[in-house]
Amino acid sequence: MKSAMKLPSVLILVADTEYAELKEHKAEGIPMTTSCCPGFVNMLKIHFPDQYEKNKSTTLSPMMALAKKLKHDHPDHGIVFIGPCVAKKQEAMEETTAVDYVLTFEELVALFAAKGIVPSQVVVDNPGDYPSNFGRDFAHSGGVAAAVAEACRERGDEPFTFYAANGASECKKQLMLMKFGKFNSNILEGMCCEGGCVAGPGTIQDANTAKGRMAKENKETDQKTINESLELFKVKDFDIHIQK
Repeated sequence: MKSAMKLPSVLILVADTEYAELKEHKAEGIPMTTSCCPGFVNMLKIHFPDQYEKNKSTTLSPMMALAKKLKHDHPDHGIVFIGPCVAKKQEAMEETTAVDYVLTFEELVALFAAKGIVPSQVVVDNPGDYPSNFGRDFAHSGGVAAAVAEACRERGDEPFTFYAANGASECKKQLMLMKFGKFNSNILEGMCCEGGCVAGPGTIQDANTAKGRMAKENKETDQKTINESLELFKVKDFDIHIQK
């Protein structure tokens, strides 16, 4: 199996697309919720159906957006998503999915152990140009909102207000405020795992350790803007909206 792009390149496409959608919501005076976390989206759909229809972003999640792009470019390839999230398994079963399989990091490590594979000893090709750190930071609570804010800044638009709901309880609280018209920000970022995806149930590393490692790695990468990355990876005009 091959991958034509890295996940962060599509993450920044998600941020850019969500910002364009946020502008429409803001103009109408309607707050918007992010669509990246499948646990948060399920909470919306099951417990807050009115907000699901009215407030949820129609941008595909990063996993679904990347799978759609890869299937478009390589229709004869299988798509396997690997990450710390178990809710992605349910998301991959949706009717319009382009994802064939979902593995957690724990499951991947078990496969490596069974086959005697030591990742640190595997020689890989030079990854070449790396996309924006704004995409990499999606995995942290507040990372999605920060990337959307960067898309706003790069376009010279007026800033917006956001709230990053960190954990399922906080997500529910903010959605209740939204339901009764008490939510006072333009966008609600919801992540059901406290700390973000780095703290997902299928991870193999402490969330704080992972966050520190990523911060160090970010300093060593090019500080590309979102727009530069979209141009570099040729994904700027690819449609990643949910098809209703």
